[in-house]
This record gives sequence, structure tokens and C-alpha cells, in this order.
Amino acid sequence: MRSIRVSDMSDREYRMYKRNRRAVYNAKKNLVRLVAGIIMVMVIIIGFKAASAHVNATNRIDEYKFYKTVNVGYGQTLESVARDNFDEHYDSFEEFFNEIKSINHVNEKSAMAGGKLLYIPYYDIPVND
Repeated sequence: MRSIRVSDMSDREYRMYKRNRRAVYNAKKNLVRLVAGIIMVMVIIIGFKAASAHVNATNRIDEYKFYKTVNVGYGQTLESVARDNFDEHYDSFEEFFNEIKSINHVNEKSAMAGGKLLYIPYYDIPVND
């Protein structure tokens, strides 16, 4: 387009000039709105993810290890008592069994007399009074 002053334009050229300027202005305005909308959506998504992570972290329930005593019945073995009281917090039964042996200072060769008390670990949520 040739460069002429607005005062030298015909009515038709002036209307086209104004229409083009309006189109460029509207295109820029729409681009700014689009970018602002994308940024707002991203901020909202990040905010929800952060809020969700915070809720998950604060709603975590802490379980603690406790100990209970179990009477060994006549004819029961250390392994049968351990199997009856197995806690899922342990990776394996062997780990749980070894901890029971360690706590009670017994080994596989120790005789289990009926009526003997064993300390058994377990996990639970503490009661707040």
C-alpha cells in the first residue's frame, strides 16, 4: 500500500484504512485474550494440583507400632502364633517372624510351653482422648 496522508485520501481509501486498522487492533486484542486465557487455565490447573497434593499430605493417617501379649496355647509353635498374628505392614512373613523372635529372645530350638506370654508387634492408629 502506498504511503499517503489521511487528509489526502479519498472517502473510499479512508474507510479501507480505518477498516484495516480496526482489523489489526482486533487481531491484537484477540491474541492478548487468547494468551491471557491460556495462562489463566494453566494457573487454575497448577492451583488444583497443588491443593490436591496438600490435601493428600494433610489427610495422611499416621500409624504407629504397638505391642500386644499373646498366650501360647498348648501344642502351638512360635511359627503358628506368628502366622495367626501376621501384620501386613511387614514386607514378608520371615521379617515379621524374625522380629518376634528378637523381641522375645527365642530361637527355633526354644521350646514353646503352653501359657507362655509372647510380645507381638502390630501397627494401629493411636486413639486421641
